This record gives sequence, structure tokens and C-alpha cells, in this order.
Amino acid sequence: MISSELKVNMTNINISVKDGIFEGTIDLYVHHTQDINNLILKISNVRGIESIKRVEDFSE
Repeated sequence: MISSELKVNMTNINISVKDGIFEGTIDLYVHHTQDINNLILKISNVRGIESIKRVEDFSE
């Protein structure tokens, strides 16, 4: 869903679990700000997702 449907480049995914709670991070590159906004909206509508946040990292 994420990379093919929304045409973003997923570079890393990390999922962990603690006390039955899953937490994950997805690193990706997008062409336009609207692309990430659309992705955040789609993921936030998935049943079971409690929170989602955007983190910018320009360390490269």
C-alpha cells in the first residue's frame, strides 16, 4: 500500500513490540509535501492505529 499506491520510496521499516503494543517507524522519501500528508491521512484511518507523526531528518 505505502510504496506502490502512493508512489513514495520506502528506505527502512522497523517494528517492535512491548507488552502487546506494536510500535513502528517507516523511513521514506517523497517528492512533494502533499504526498506525505496523503500518506499520514491514509495510515491514520487504518483501524488500530493510535497515533502517527511526521519527523523530518536532514542528516544525510
